[in-house]
This record gives sequence, C-alpha cells and structure tokens, in this order.
Amino acid sequence: MTMKYRLPLVTFALFALTSLGAQAQQGTIEDYKKLADKGDTAAMWMVGFYYETGIGVQIDLFDAAYWYRKAAKLGNANGQLSIGNCYYFGKGLDVNYDKAFEWYDKAAKQGNGEAMYMLGVCTYNGQGTKKNVENALSWFRKAAAKGNEEAKKTLRKLGKPESE
Repeated sequence: MTMKYRLPLVTFALFALTSLGAQAQQGTIEDYKKLADKGDTAAMWMVGFYYETGIGVQIDLFDAAYWYRKAAKLGNANGQLSIGNCYYFGKGLDVNYDKAFEWYDKAAKQGNGEAMYMLGVCTYNGQGTKKNVENALSWFRKAAAKGNEEAKKTLRKLGKPESE
C-alpha cells in the first residue's frame, strides 16, 4: 500500500504571512525580492511561493525551487520543507527521494510538523530511506502532536492511536 499525501499550500502561505508581519503581507514579488536580497529567508521563501502558485507572476517551478533552496540553505524551515517537496513531487526539479528526505529531516529538526508528516510518508513507503512502518508511525505521531491534520487522518486510517 502506498501512502497518499496532501500538503495544502494555504498552510505555508499563512505561516509566511504571519512570520513576515502585517506590512509585508501587502507586498508584491518585487517587494519580497528586495527583502530577500538583504538576507531575509522568510522573504526568499515567499518569492518561491509566489513563483510556485503564480501570485503576481507566471508560474515558474524552476524559479520557485531556486528561491526555496536559497532559503533552505540559510536554515529556513519552510524553505527546507518546500525544497523537499520540490524533490519529492518533481516540482521544478527531478524527483529525488533521497534529497527530499534529507531536506524534510532538516525541517523536522526545527519542529516543522509538515516535514515530520512527509518523513512519515517517506519512511512508510521506503522513499529516500529504508521502509520502516514503526518509524513512520513515530513520525506521524510527532506530526499529529504538532497539529498536522493529515498525520492525524493517516493514523486513524491505519487504525493507530495518535500517541503511544
């Protein structure tokens, strides 16, 4: 059985808007690029998000991956999660489960519940790591404890409790 996954972009957008503050919420991609050029990793992530979703620009998954990677390399957990998704889903990059797993792991170590969920998916399916159902359940539980609804649904679907 292959685990199905869903990662709503709205979750990422809400986090980014919250972390950038009220003034930045009104920004265009050019505004975010100016902040990104000054080293603002949340703005770098937002530029990637704009390119991925086509907010104010034509969708360009290659450019989205570029900005996500830039934020990720500077330690931004959302950037790490997003570049992991680019590798996992083949968005602007070739599918590479090993690299996806590495980036999810970095984001999860910073407490990112979406990354924890994706580590569970990877571990459950043996993508980028050895298949291990018990470890996958542990990741799903960690993600659920962070409030990740997909992890909670997955645990219910598998007939497993949210905590052990």
